[in-house]
Amino acid sequence: MEVSTRTVSPEELSQHTSKDSCWLLIDGCVYDVTGFRHPGGFNRLLELAGQDATKAFADIRHSEHAHAHLKRLLVGRLQTGQDNQRNSSPTEGYSPSSRLLARVARAPTRLKNQPLTGGSHHRATKDGEPFWSTRCRGFLPVRDPPAVLEPPYDILCTLVADIPVMLSEGTFREHVEAHASNFAAVEEAMRHETRLDVLERVHALYGYIGKGYVHGLLAPCGAHVVPEFLASGWLAVSEMLQREPTIDYADCVLCNWERIDKSAGLTPDNIRILCRFTGLLDEEWFLKTHVIIESEASGVVSAIYDGFKAVASGSVYKLLAALSWLEQAMSHVASNCLRIMFDRSGDDGSLCEPELFFHRLRPFISTWTALFEGHYDSDDKLGTLRSQLRMLEALSSDVPGLPDLHDHRKHLHAAIADLQKRRKLCGASGAMSTLLPCCDAFLGVKMSSPELGAMLSKFEEYMPSAHREFLSAVRRHSARDFVLQMRADGDPQADTLIDHFNACVRRVLDFRWRHLSYIEQYVLRPSGSGGAQGTGGTPAFSYLNQHINDTEAAMLSWTELPLSPEGGPLSPHASDECIEPLQLDHVRGLDIWEVTHEHGLLPSEVPVDWAAIGAEWEPVRQLVRLLPGACVPPASFRNLVLARLDELPPSCAALSRQETRERARGLLAFLVAGWHSAGDELPLPAPLHRLFTEVSALLERSARLGLTDWVLYNWNVDLATRDAYSGPAAVVEPPHEHEHSADADRQARLGIAAMETVQPMQRFVCVEEENWFCRLHVTLASGMGGVVSAINRCVFAQSVTEQVRALQLLEHAIEALVKVHYAAGIGNTVGISVPKNWPLLLMQRLHRFLPHAPELGLEPIELRAVRVFCAGGIDQACMMHVLGVAKGTNAIARFRDWQLQDLPVAHRKYLEQLLSRVSIREQVEREVGTRKLTVQQLAHLELAHNSCIDMLLRFSTRRWELVCAMFGEAPLKRDWEQERQLISEARLKLLIERRAMSQTGDSSQNLTSMLRPK
Repeated sequence: MEVSTRTVSPEELSQHTSKDSCWLLIDGCVYDVTGFRHPGGFNRLLELAGQDATKAFADIRHSEHAHAHLKRLLVGRLQTGQDNQRNSSPTEGYSPSSRLLARVARAPTRLKNQPLTGGSHHRATKDGEPFWSTRCRGFLPVRDPPAVLEPPYDILCTLVADIPVMLSEGTFREHVEAHASNFAAVEEAMRHETRLDVLERVHALYGYIGKGYVHGLLAPCGAHVVPEFLASGWLAVSEMLQREPTIDYADCVLCNWERIDKSAGLTPDNIRILCRFTGLLDEEWFLKTHVIIESEASGVVSAIYDGFKAVASGSVYKLLAALSWLEQAMSHVASNCLRIMFDRSGDDGSLCEPELFFHRLRPFISTWTALFEGHYDSDDKLGTLRSQLRMLEALSSDVPGLPDLHDHRKHLHAAIADLQKRRKLCGASGAMSTLLPCCDAFLGVKMSSPELGAMLSKFEEYMPSAHREFLSAVRRHSARDFVLQMRADGDPQADTLIDHFNACVRRVLDFRWRHLSYIEQYVLRPSGSGGAQGTGGTPAFSYLNQHINDTEAAMLSWTELPLSPEGGPLSPHASDECIEPLQLDHVRGLDIWEVTHEHGLLPSEVPVDWAAIGAEWEPVRQLVRLLPGACVPPASFRNLVLARLDELPPSCAALSRQETRERARGLLAFLVAGWHSAGDELPLPAPLHRLFTEVSALLERSARLGLTDWVLYNWNVDLATRDAYSGPAAVVEPPHEHEHSADADRQARLGIAAMETVQPMQRFVCVEEENWFCRLHVTLASGMGGVVSAINRCVFAQSVTEQVRALQLLEHAIEALVKVHYAAGIGNTVGISVPKNWPLLLMQRLHRFLPHAPELGLEPIELRAVRVFCAGGIDQACMMHVLGVAKGTNAIARFRDWQLQDLPVAHRKYLEQLLSRVSIREQVEREVGTRKLTVQQLAHLELAHNSCIDMLLRFSTRRWELVCAMFGEAPLKRDWEQERQLISEARLKLLIERRAMSQTGDSSQNLTSMLRPK
């Protein structure tokens, strides 16, 4: 078929903007998408009809199939002034992906915000759309909050702008009182105000002025007194909005931002906070982070909306699509958005320092008791008291000779004052966001604690009324109740929904666990108390832990769980037919480094000690024992080595066993590292160089200190653990999705329970931190046995059911590695007893022993950081390939390749053989293209794969937290962000398109027909 060479004028393009004729411009070419069944719904295309959709197309990162199909919809090229000089076809050498990639390559990147969408997925606002509509930006308003208000409201903006300086000077209260006469006009204007965005902004301004006014001034009655001129307008606007007279979450987050570039997205670099109490970056970043989270979570809100509509209509497939979308969207929020709170910059350090937040910002937005002067809670009682007071005054003036009524008059005045409005008001809290309550409502998370339930109900009074109405609608149509009814009815589709339902619950748990780490860092640690309260007045730690427990209880169990009655065989892969199976079963005596499910990346036997290599190696052993003390600057170690050169073994010929060669190489590698620790370029003495080169050649490894020398073959354990290590392995099935996976690491020979028994055989600095680093990575290497077992199952899975079960096993195996980090004090350690170490000090003292690698082009500190990140050997490369994570070009990826020559040959061969096979991700994508998978089968495969990706992200984050712990201002952050983004992009998104799913007629519908344009 000949490609069209026509050109399209801008005028012609602008005429095709209807459902009957819809054209789009993508990267200079015009496409006719009329009638195309877009997975996200045709309205997504119609919103861009007649416009340039290049950015929207690029942001979604479409598949290769989508790019190929796009060519079939080509109309021509958009006409430009140079068209008369062009003769080539508009598609000659053209690929949307190549053009877009080229543009991305030319553009400067800001990797810090790259995982964020910046609101590119937000729907366009319609004329007259309600301010708090959730259709466009989730729970953010559909239009930007007004930054400037016209008179008479402008006085409020002026006063708020003065808050930081005048609060610091102590003059803000007097400044507000000097403008007291202006508030009457504001109150009068409000009575006739109909614009909701203006009223919301006025409420926020009153909140900031009011809290600034009463700050530090507590009346004898224990309340903060708000003067009548300020209280009147504040109470009035609060009543109009059906909210409380205080600063709430909507005031300081949802309606407290402006875009710098009005045409650009909602990114940290493009928004500013409107109201503030201080001039601190920390206040800006804390509030801005919440704005970004709400913006990025709009997909969560849309998915819940589709979900409760599906429940209301009884549509199983629409609900499945909504659950799939919710899982994807919530994963994005939990993985990519929450962490920006902890962002750092080179000059500013942490952008929101916990101490500054807790002691400088938190007091302004905490719970308080307000007394509103001139406003009363009981009009009837007030009338009675005032009547008595008037009578008393009349008697005093008209009846001479009465006794002194001063005390009675004083009593009446006090009684009237006591009737003034006194309220205990919650401070602005993330619990006032409607995001998590909506997730709880949709997923049926019940509060087991009456106190917690009452707190959450109280917080709802601080939400915008439209959000409360949305929340009520969701509660009436819970997905949990719908799925439970399907299960009770024995519906065969229930298991698929349960699978996706539980995945959504897990993503909410991810969010809550990360939020708990916020509380630990920003509330518990600065307060020095485990019972500290959050800004909303709740006991933060116990509140969140209880909520986590309740969320875990929402997980659903299965009646019986075959993945589907037709879980048939997987398609054969022609490209794999010539590949030998992965040799995962250990053959004793063949190679101690054979990668097995029994020992992971550790040798098949506990490393031999020094005595095994013979008496002629005794001088080497003695030098290694002296190394830690003799290498302390100014070092004397070289003199010790030179003095004993003649005593070194003449060769390695007597080392016939692999174990003894490994021990000899480990000793020599430490000697070489000690020699080079002096820092100058003095070459190794010839006898030492000859021995090290010889043993390295025998083991086919580089002649430099490597991971095998200082971790993988540098450990010992006690006798009991040694016996268990050499005994038969127990095969442990992963728990079902609804079961707790605390025992996921039992398969490892050296699991968490045995971690404390691990000790390094050779040391550089002889401190507990060195032991800790060795224990952590030996335990991780052992835990890789579970990953290897799961990979084996994935490779040889013969059905969809087997593949899903293998992926579930892989998820739990990676989770076990994550928990090893927790046990070592890395990551979320709230409530966990962890060792007391100072990792930062270890690398400051250990760095001189580590070899340089000028060929990598890294700074010394960068090289040390990436060495720590990759201290697991081939573990990351194995997991990333199996899950289809693209190989990057960053420093971490380059180091992994460079480090291979330091690892055992068996490890390199295992990785090479694994890389020769297609990834699970590619395998699933092939299934979509080559055979008819049912929606249920595809849903299970996608969900199981994506759960592994999420767990791999956790693992990668623990590695990064380890680097941060050991280097403080962590280098290579850009490289890690690239790595993290590549992992995130490996998620499958085949079911996220909810409208395509809603158009399926029965469970036998296959995905290719669902997504094929009609």
